[in-house]
Amino acid sequence: MKWLLATAIDISFRYSSKSIVKKISFILLIASISLSVSAATPPAPDKNITGQVKSQDGTPLAGVTVSLKGTNVNTITDNSGDFTIRIPDNQQNPVLTFSSSGYLPQEIIIGDKSRIDVQLVTDVRNLNEVVVIGYGTQKRKDLTGSIASVSSAQIENRPVSSYEDALAGIAAGIDVAPRSARPGNTAEITIRGIGTISGDRQPLFVVDGFPTDAVNAAAINPSNIASVDILKDASSTAIYGSRGANGVIIITTKSGKAGQAKVSVNMKTGFAKANKHDFYDVLDGAQYVQWYKEKAQNNGTPIPSWVTNWDGTSTNWQDVIYRTAPFHDYALTISGGTDKLTYLISGGYLKQDDILLNAGFDKYSATMKAQYKASDRISIGINLSPNFTTQRLSAPEDDYSSLTGAAVLLPPIIPVYKQDGTPSDVNSYGILGYNMVNPLTIAENYKMTQKNFFLLSNAYLEVELLKGLTARSSIGANILDNKYRFFQAQGMQGQGLYPVTALELNSTRTINWLNENTLTYKTTFNRDHRLEVLAGYTVQKVSFESNGANANGFSSNLAQTVNFGTVQSAYSGESGNSLISYLARANYSYKDRYLLTATVRRDGSSRFGTNNLWGVFPSVAAAWNVSNERFMEDMRAIDHLKVRASYGVTGSNFIGDFTSKSSLRSLNSSFGNNSVVGFVNADPGNPDLSWEKSKQTDIGLDLGLMNRVSVTLDYFNNISNDLLLNVNVPPSLGYGGNLANIGSMKKWGYEATVNAEIIKNKDFSWSVGFNVSHLKQKVLKLGPTGAPLRQFFNVLVTEIGGPLEQEHALKQIGILTQKDIDNGVARKVGDKAGDYKFLDANNDGFIDAFNGADGVLVGDNNPRWLYGINTSLTYKNFRFSALLQGQAGAKMLDFVYQIFSLHSRNTNMDTYFFDGRYISEAQPGNGLVPRAGYNDEGAVSSWEVQKTDYLRIRNVNLSYTFPASISRKIFLNDLRAYISVENLYTFKKYRGGNPQATRNGFDTQIFGDHRTLSLNSVATAPLPRIFTLGINFSF
Repeated sequence: MKWLLATAIDISFRYSSKSIVKKISFILLIASISLSVSAATPPAPDKNITGQVKSQDGTPLAGVTVSLKGTNVNTITDNSGDFTIRIPDNQQNPVLTFSSSGYLPQEIIIGDKSRIDVQLVTDVRNLNEVVVIGYGTQKRKDLTGSIASVSSAQIENRPVSSYEDALAGIAAGIDVAPRSARPGNTAEITIRGIGTISGDRQPLFVVDGFPTDAVNAAAINPSNIASVDILKDASSTAIYGSRGANGVIIITTKSGKAGQAKVSVNMKTGFAKANKHDFYDVLDGAQYVQWYKEKAQNNGTPIPSWVTNWDGTSTNWQDVIYRTAPFHDYALTISGGTDKLTYLISGGYLKQDDILLNAGFDKYSATMKAQYKASDRISIGINLSPNFTTQRLSAPEDDYSSLTGAAVLLPPIIPVYKQDGTPSDVNSYGILGYNMVNPLTIAENYKMTQKNFFLLSNAYLEVELLKGLTARSSIGANILDNKYRFFQAQGMQGQGLYPVTALELNSTRTINWLNENTLTYKTTFNRDHRLEVLAGYTVQKVSFESNGANANGFSSNLAQTVNFGTVQSAYSGESGNSLISYLARANYSYKDRYLLTATVRRDGSSRFGTNNLWGVFPSVAAAWNVSNERFMEDMRAIDHLKVRASYGVTGSNFIGDFTSKSSLRSLNSSFGNNSVVGFVNADPGNPDLSWEKSKQTDIGLDLGLMNRVSVTLDYFNNISNDLLLNVNVPPSLGYGGNLANIGSMKKWGYEATVNAEIIKNKDFSWSVGFNVSHLKQKVLKLGPTGAPLRQFFNVLVTEIGGPLEQEHALKQIGILTQKDIDNGVARKVGDKAGDYKFLDANNDGFIDAFNGADGVLVGDNNPRWLYGINTSLTYKNFRFSALLQGQAGAKMLDFVYQIFSLHSRNTNMDTYFFDGRYISEAQPGNGLVPRAGYNDEGAVSSWEVQKTDYLRIRNVNLSYTFPASISRKIFLNDLRAYISVENLYTFKKYRGGNPQATRNGFDTQIFGDHRTLSLNSVATAPLPRIFTLGINFSF
């Protein structure tokens, strides 16, 4: 008021002297009024607004940004979802905005409110969701590539030992195949099908920016994962160049957030059981005796005494090998920080016993993560993640000596125990024509242990050099120590077992060093143009060493070291590779309508020939945000519409470290009376050996309707060239073959993902989701002659024009009758009524062997369809969710049934051979199952081919979030309890435990895990049904 009074007096005295008195009187009157008003109404103070932010199901949301619109005033919610924000007194009609990833932003007018409670609505479109891409992040609305994302909420409450078990059915185009039900085994993951003939099929895994492999990625505690982003097309994977052809899976672990210290506890406990629905349906004692009695009668041989003297014993050996297996998973996380320093420290312990006897898996995990903002321009961070795992197995993976193999093949008329209560000697009953071992004896004496220590470490320095220009440098190491130990405590006479005590030890160490350096420039110009440019240089070096020994003939089981037995061999090895890369990417946006991405990477790898050490991998992508056009403003039903297209070239360097180099091998020989070791040529090498290259095209559409429905559609077409295959060379050269880039194949297909909020209100919501992928593949080139690749006695065939590993066998067309024989129907020598009737493919009147001229292609095990269905219902504080997942269109040549057919060994068999069998001309059966004791046992034919179609109820979960009024009374920020069931039920016609199981070996792979696509010969255990009770709370 002083300045107002002084100004008024100054203005007044400018008037003429005649009016001075009058003016002064007027001014004094105004000043008096102003001073009295000022005394009556002091300046308005700043105003504090408090409140709480929750999700739709009532869960308090931490980390929500609360901002005063149009200002820099903001805060974030604490662990309880509470916030306090100060509103300056000079704000006119202030408005608060609430925003958080995965939720729709919300604005609220403050008015005269002093407390504001908000419930955020889930953003079905996820347009503002931050997606992790190679060397950076983007909002989903700005993506030009095909990327699927999985959140921590979709992983952490599942009873799984590794994140990959939680991916199946969640994202389109992702095939997660648990080839084995053993806890601790990694699943085989493929993205959009297989695009290589002989190379590794798995994608590249990147954990917190560190490129690694499936084993290291699986070691991460699922509770520590913040998100999993799956990069599927060249636009998103080309930034990884020579390692992006099979796709990329980026795992980002949780970090600390500014705010008071928060302690989070996640506890799960439960048990796993084998689902009897998935047991092999083998003969019981009465059926077994009847079948072998008919066999003797049909073949005109005496009925065995063990049939005539059967004492009524009927053992289901599968009941012997399976058990109820406990499951425990505990995780503790402490996080918090300030505006300068944030931190997260976590520890976890998981124990998952196997449903098979004397086997299981343990995991100890820890994470220490810190980020420090030294100034407005400089920040540093460090991440240390040590993990330790132990896997215990109690039997080999063998046709007859795995616990499941023994359980389905052992005759049911043999008892489990002797009269003294010890396990029976199954060979002493005079029944078996092939040595086998009681599975209890195997489980007691076969001890195999894998112990792994993992360390993933990384540190970075980030500096903002200029406005919008940021430099980042990081260095890290990924260390894996593996110790393998096998001891067989007594000699066992069975396939895949040692006849004497045996010990094998092996130790390996892998050290993976990485240094990455990037420059990122972000700018907006002329208001409508946004540009982000990335440039980088990286170097990575891997070293590997191993050593081991084995011995047998131990005099005592008390001393289980190599020197107490007879040493059979000792060995050691070293290997390594290095990769140097230059990379660049540019993202451009005009008015958020037109998006353009260009990427290029140049890799130099020590693995390839001297003439092809370097490769260049470019990509380009464009997108049109149609919904941001003016002509879309009146189309309120469509709130998002984007069209995408991309093309690029990626590569695969997953080959041996020295495959391109010539090599020698040792050879034991004699010189005179002396034993000597010499060296001979092993491989000539190939200086022209180069990368497998994949040319990828993707066209996609993203659609959002009324913030209730989101749709994503994609078409992809990948052509892989320069695939690695062995070229035959003359034997006189002394080589078995030479590796060269001579193959080509194509894969293509479609993907669709639909998510919808069917009902959405305060107390009740219901959402559903569906994804489906249609996959095709075709081999285009197989070297100079184009000759097919044949494996496993010509049973598996890869040929031009077809998919990988087609099954080649005789085609069964029925069962021979006496009328067929009288009419001269083609058959094998010795066939009679009741035997298999096969297709005479070459019409020569005679049935050849399965790998001869009458063999035909009968299928392959490449799924044509992958799909997933999920639903979630929320009522007040209760939430129910379910996930279903399946596949269709694949067929497997299941050699378990070929082994069942070896009835000369007097093993048990599936009821398939009993129900509907041919007994006589008057009792011909169902026309598919032969007589007891049929001819040509063990023939490879189409009746062994099984469809692997299935629909699995993967997870069912019911949870309750306790109201804040209850949790706070016991000094907790939040409290949630749930029950979960994993692998509840599998709908299938497949006769066996696991339709996705395949065996090792006999495949086209030169590199990789050597899992045969289309063949299985080991009876498989079912995926366990896991019941879990869990509780989450924080304070």
